[in-house]
Amino acid sequence: MRPILFTIGSFPIRAYGTLIVIGFLLAMLYIRMVCSRRMANLPEESPRRVHPDTMLDISVFTLFAGLLGARLLFVLLDFSSYSGRWLDIFKIWAGGMSLHGSLIGGVFALVYLARKNRIRFLVLSDLASPIFAVAYAFGRIGCFLNGVLSERLLLRGAVRTALGGALSR
Repeated sequence: MRPILFTIGSFPIRAYGTLIVIGFLLAMLYIRMVCSRRMANLPEESPRRVHPDTMLDISVFTLFAGLLGARLLFVLLDFSSYSGRWLDIFKIWAGGMSLHGSLIGGVFALVYLARKNRIRFLVLSDLASPIFAVAYAFGRIGCFLNGVLSERLLLRGAVRTALGGALSR
């Protein structure tokens, strides 16, 4: 496993965060492409037309809402661990995110932003669904690099690991 990809001076660049950033940047490229294509090809009165800049704003807000939801649910599920150590709640670099919380936070953000920007929620959901799949894949790779995955992974014999085991090829 490789939780730290490299260091810049004494600052560690972590695999999980790097993969979140890469996944987000790829999502932004996809959103820009799809929204630009819809702006060019759909009639002006179509509700499926969303300006790429509007989607960029929505995506950034949704990213932070998802991260906040992921951490919040993790803390709520393991609340007794933070008793007496309330500042540890903010130490996301020490681990602890929940996929379900991220999804809940992201959906709440999409509902709020759909109303605020007068865009149909299903249009935003249509744009966000493939992005969520890509983000989930990058998140799982980040978990693998962090050594978080406890189940046995087999990719046609290429990667074998078990809880407490060593990476072998």
